[in-house]
Amino acid sequence: MHKIIFKIITFTVFSLFLTFSAQSDAEALDIKVGLASGTTALHLSSASQITAVDKNGSRTSSSAFNLKASGSVKIIAGNRSMSQPVKFFSKSPLVYNNRKYRGYFMVLNSKGRLTLVNVVELEDYIRGVLKMEVNPDWPVESLKAQAVISRTYALKNRGKHGSEGFDLCDKSHCQVYRGINAEDPVLDKAITSTKGMIIKYGNSIASTFFHSDSGGATADVSKVWSSRIPYLRGKKEPYNYESPYSNWRVSLSPAKIDRAMKKLGYNIGNVTGLNVHETDPFGRANKILVSGSRGQTIVKAHTFRMAVGADHIKSTFFRIGTSMPEKRDIGQKTETISRTSLPAPMLSFVDTSSPKLSPKEEKLVTTLTQQGYFTSREMIDMLLDPSARKRYLLKALDRPQPEKSSSVENNYSRSGSSTTDSNGNFILTGSGWGHGVGLSQWGARNLALKGWNSKKILAHYFPGTRLEKIY
Repeated sequence: MHKIIFKIITFTVFSLFLTFSAQSDAEALDIKVGLASGTTALHLSSASQITAVDKNGSRTSSSAFNLKASGSVKIIAGNRSMSQPVKFFSKSPLVYNNRKYRGYFMVLNSKGRLTLVNVVELEDYIRGVLKMEVNPDWPVESLKAQAVISRTYALKNRGKHGSEGFDLCDKSHCQVYRGINAEDPVLDKAITSTKGMIIKYGNSIASTFFHSDSGGATADVSKVWSSRIPYLRGKKEPYNYESPYSNWRVSLSPAKIDRAMKKLGYNIGNVTGLNVHETDPFGRANKILVSGSRGQTIVKAHTFRMAVGADHIKSTFFRIGTSMPEKRDIGQKTETISRTSLPAPMLSFVDTSSPKLSPKEEKLVTTLTQQGYFTSREMIDMLLDPSARKRYLLKALDRPQPEKSSSVENNYSRSGSSTTDSNGNFILTGSGWGHGVGLSQWGARNLALKGWNSKKILAHYFPGTRLEKIY
């Protein structure tokens, strides 16, 4: 009898454990999206009755709620004072600012200001994001690729706004999110077909940055945000393509540039010159030289772009003057190793267990030598002791790409004949839109049109990563 009772208790406890685990997993895949913050009043509604539940379990129901802060911690819901956080549930979608949302709402009071958070299941969050990033009419494989990176981005960046009480905001600072209003049946299919799939690098969730258009080649993350990530290095687009951002031109007044420089903490006086000081191997600007009546300074092209305004300078793929940036062809897809794919995670044909070089590895050592991956001392050692070449090869593959700047000629003249307009404003001519790191959305669209599937597209933009289905 005791054995039977013991088995029943054991089974019950095990069942409760499984239930709790399932609930924990489900909660772990919820995303908290900030819809509003720093506001004094909120209006929430729904087609069905809304139930408000506060921190202490106190409840009240209504078809709509007008909310305001009470003191620094309380929330007035209708005529009732409730302890934060207050959660709002309804059988029908909740509505805020004429937009419908799945999941539930949570309202916080931070020093007399209200924050509205939409707590939504991850897949439903992606449904509210995708249409804001890609066109449903685009090839399905590019839509699937975007679904995967948007899902990965959400998980990687959970807690980005943790100090404000939510994970991600609903703006481009994170990912533009519009709830049910942005859902689309075509995009839903792309999301469903990739359900639970994210990108990983090693045991970690990958950083899946994306942008609208690379302009011909993506950017090395170290040149944009000063971080070194092996799978976020500049890569040439496999095929040429046209987008609405393939050719753009902007005119910047010296005064506007001066304001941007002061914003960055530089006071160089009246701006007299603007030059591309360094480019990457593809012709994308890395550094900008700004000259003024009090001196000159060099700033990162990305930093300069953001200070001036990303809507003005659409990308860092630009040249000072009326001609388009020179896009250098440093190799299409070949059987040999090119700078665009190095340093990479350990290449599949490299045998780490053998001290001897295979023919392919011999060829790789030659390529790396030409591309500057070895120090002078290492090259001497390899000449004196050929058996050391394998050891240096393995070391080289773990290194970041060698710094190789390409100096661009001074293309500013005081006469302003080619770099300024008749008003003395500097002319920037460029291609692409966005920071250039990671996946190019227009580039992915073009690859899908060329017959690439989403897996191959993602492997191109995030080399060395892998797809993993987490649920």
